[in-house]
Amino acid sequence: DGDGVCDANDQCPGFDDNLDVNMNNIPDGCDVKLDTTQVIIPIRNYDDDAQEDAGDVAVDDNELKLGKDRDVALRFANVSIPNGATIISAYIEFTCAKSKNSTPSSVAIMGESSANPLSYVEVDYNITGRSYFTGSSINWNIGAWNQDQVYLSPNIKNIVQNQIDQIGWANGNALAFIFDEFGDQERKAYSRDKDPSKSPRL
Repeated sequence: DGDGVCDANDQCPGFDDNLDVNMNNIPDGCDVKLDTTQVIIPIRNYDDDAQEDAGDVAVDDNELKLGKDRDVALRFANVSIPNGATIISAYIEFTCAKSKNSTPSSVAIMGESSANPLSYVEVDYNITGRSYFTGSSINWNIGAWNQDQVYLSPNIKNIVQNQIDQIGWANGNALAFIFDEFGDQERKAYSRDKDPSKSPRL
């Protein structure tokens, strides 16, 4: 239905109708001429979403606070992307846990540079102490944020491409991302701990 979210209302159920890579006015999910596969990966485990505040890491918070002194980290396990794949587009989906429409919140999205990142543990700096692909970082200025609405990150295809092109990547490995705060505002999203059905998806 062109709203940027994969749901039962889409022209091609299970595919985002906004995606039309070859610009032939046929959504990619329905385009038999386009050899593409859309993969949707949820946060599978309680310790696969976490946040860090001044080095202190928590894996069991009910909300993920994007921006304002918090670094949010997400790990998506069992990613079905084969070696040699070309990433056409990639987004991370969040569901708003609390409305906020003031000054935008700002984060920098980076991909972890491990070929198979580990889950998070409550050890100091377990998020910011990891290595990331800084060269493909993407800034996200998050504007209006309304309760229970779904929002997509900017296109992170270059970040994911770097991750799957590295030595050691294999189909079924994990991908992990950091949302590094650099503003003084925040946006609250559901974590897996609060509601698995509304937790982030890749």
